[in-house]
Amino acid sequence: MLLTLIMANWRLTSLLNREQGPGDLLAKLRQRLGVRYDVRSNAYATTNLAEGVLCFWCCSIWMAIVVTLLAVLTKKLRLHDLPLYVLAVSTGAILLEEIQT
Repeated sequence: MLLTLIMANWRLTSLLNREQGPGDLLAKLRQRLGVRYDVRSNAYATTNLAEGVLCFWCCSIWMAIVVTLLAVLTKKLRLHDLPLYVLAVSTGAILLEEIQT
């Protein structure tokens, strides 16, 4: 279960953090959240939400909350396990990201 949650978290975090998505849906979402690009196409944040999206580590925590809450709602995890799983799932996604780059 933990490995599945880690992989799902890494994928969702990667999508939100840097991928365009179908029809540029995710790029448009990032723009609505305050992500802008300079003349060299480097992303920068204009809001706190945008900062959280551009930072893989930060975004990983938010996505880990979503993923583990879904696991609780589907009765794959117990609610009292949520805080530890959020941290473990986020850490796993960060480690995958660091190994990849």
